[in-house]
Amino acid sequence: MLAATERAEPLPLETAAKQTEAAHGGLRILTHGVEEWLACENAGARATTFARMTQGPVLFALGWAAHLEAQQVEALLVRMRTEGSTRAVDSFGKMIKEAGAKVKKQEAARAKERRATAKRPGVELLEKLALDGLETGDLRVPPGYEVGALGVYRVLVNEEGEEQRQKVVGFPVLLTGRLVDDEDGVEHAMLAWWTGSSWRQRVVPRKSIQVSRELAELSALGFPANSMNAGDLIKYFEAFYETNVTNLPTAKTTKTLGWKEDGSFLWGTTLLRAGVSIEGETSDLSMSTPFRWRKDALHLVTADGGKSQLAGYRATGTWEGWKKIIARIEDKPVLLLVVAASLVPPLLKLIPEAQNFIFDLYGETSKGKTTALRLGSSVWGYPSEHEGGLIATWDSTLTYLERTAAQATDLPLFLDDSKRVGVKNHDKLSQVVYAVAQGRGRGRGTVTGVQATVVWRTVLVSTGEGSLVQYSQDGGTRSRTLSSPGSPLQPTGPESADLARWLQDEVMQHHGHCGPRFVAYLQANRAAVIERYRKVLPRMEAASNGNPVASRLSSPMTMMYVAFYILEQLGALSPGAGGRALQLAWSFVHVSSGGADRATAALSDLVGWSVSNQEKFWGRHRVNSGVPIEPNGGFAGAWKKGEDWEWIAFRPTVLKKLLEDWGYHEGEVMPTWLSRGWLDTNQGRQQKSVRLAGEVTWCVAVRRTAIPVGAADEVPLDAGGAPASDGRRWVEYDRPGD
Repeated sequence: MLAATERAEPLPLETAAKQTEAAHGGLRILTHGVEEWLACENAGARATTFARMTQGPVLFALGWAAHLEAQQVEALLVRMRTEGSTRAVDSFGKMIKEAGAKVKKQEAARAKERRATAKRPGVELLEKLALDGLETGDLRVPPGYEVGALGVYRVLVNEEGEEQRQKVVGFPVLLTGRLVDDEDGVEHAMLAWWTGSSWRQRVVPRKSIQVSRELAELSALGFPANSMNAGDLIKYFEAFYETNVTNLPTAKTTKTLGWKEDGSFLWGTTLLRAGVSIEGETSDLSMSTPFRWRKDALHLVTADGGKSQLAGYRATGTWEGWKKIIARIEDKPVLLLVVAASLVPPLLKLIPEAQNFIFDLYGETSKGKTTALRLGSSVWGYPSEHEGGLIATWDSTLTYLERTAAQATDLPLFLDDSKRVGVKNHDKLSQVVYAVAQGRGRGRGTVTGVQATVVWRTVLVSTGEGSLVQYSQDGGTRSRTLSSPGSPLQPTGPESADLARWLQDEVMQHHGHCGPRFVAYLQANRAAVIERYRKVLPRMEAASNGNPVASRLSSPMTMMYVAFYILEQLGALSPGAGGRALQLAWSFVHVSSGGADRATAALSDLVGWSVSNQEKFWGRHRVNSGVPIEPNGGFAGAWKKGEDWEWIAFRPTVLKKLLEDWGYHEGEVMPTWLSRGWLDTNQGRQQKSVRLAGEVTWCVAVRRTAIPVGAADEVPLDAGGAPASDGRRWVEYDRPGD
């Protein structure tokens, strides 16, 4: 018994039951020890037994016996005196009594500490601190601590029962809120500290207040932590958390924008709830008081703690001002298509079978592509490629683009100038296009295993001199890319440059109003929107004429149709304008559904450009009072008006420049066009003589039979842009319930 007890460690004995148990245990040890001592045959053996009973852990147990069972201890000592040396027994008894006195003193100190700290949990922090500007509700000071204007102190009681205060940190610091991620359960904490003149708050990962190194790193934010006090602060925070776990205000966190499970939509740091004011509520809880959080409050946690990416999602100017911009460009179908494509991402969550797609604006420089990108991004916020804007550039890293797409899910991605990637990095173009189309990033390893693959729902609106399709040989990517060649300001004219400048000025003054209203409409009419999409989609698919690529692009076409319809309902678009834009988009569908070889791709791009710039061809030119209007730069060629045309003729210099601007070489594609019989030529020549503006001109004439069916023809549509089943071209939208 004595030998087994030697290894026992003193335990904290806070309760009377534990103290009584310790005393009884000590008495049993002493009883067995006395019996062993009496059985010893010589003085040496008895000395050894004495030595074992006076070792620290055993003597501690005997001290509890002397403290609570003094009479029985004395009776055992009397028995020892009758059988041996009185001096040795008296010395042993003195040691036991001293141990008992020490136990008694320590217990008195613990009792005093318990009485002192028992008062502190009932003290509200604001009363204790006497500092303004921070609501603390029912939060309590953790036992064993003091929190005041001079900082946080650990309160201890010494053996004499005197309180000793040890400084933890020289400024008051508190935990004022608890935040939990609904998806992975990762916790964050609202950390508050006094700077000497005001309170500062910051949402930090909870592990940052549990690991010394990470806590010390918060000093960069002005938090009073360092390598010397981090350990003590961690103990304080743990005690604070345990004391207030049921009193701390709680909120949810999210790492992504877009739709949430309760039907709300996170637009930057603004949470848009159904049926609530369009201004929404902030999701940056670090700027709010936890005790005023809603029960369903949501806080956005950014990957790097920064907010530069989120700053662009904001409204400036007025809704009426932005609607005037749309009214000015209703005759510019490509610009309207950019707006519609920018509105599609929130629809992707509502319609699970719908997929991401790319709207690709390409052609020669200085023709309005970046202007179109700014118009599209003005739907959601600050339309700039500079810091704080929603437009990124193609020379951004692939990791940055993936993280941006993942965080801004259900919102569009804008990338300007694919030429900035450089010839040596064309693989990056195909990787980004593929990733956007697939809606997921690359898998990555971490020190703890495999990182979860990030996913997103988005539409990429891109600009460049060459088509993105030429950089990807993946058929699935091609079937999700809608390519728009030429100037987005088409039909162009002398006023195009002035219009571009006006647009750039206006969208900087009025932006960020349409997107939130579009979301509010979806929240209020979710079922009707889904029904409209599924009603129109079969008509779009039927118009693809069996082409599998065109059939897959019918889904993006249908989503843009729905976007135009909602714009009409919001009073931002005139009836018929969206339908006329989608009429042009159908030519893009046929362009995008061409073959993957370079000659076919070049022909598809050329036909798409021609459809978008028909007024540049003699025969389809504009007329003023019967007088032909020659476009800037002269006529591009000749194209007979009506349905019975047989070819489209291009002036050789115009054709060469277009091919070069798109990344093709004339000597690469022309021989293939000739060998495939795609060109209409005079006998013995590679060109055809055509009459252009009254003069015979040698041109490169592309046969109608070489062009995919429907690529240069109009598809009968209703006013919303859906193929009209009865051949009607311009009729009213089907209304809900029709």
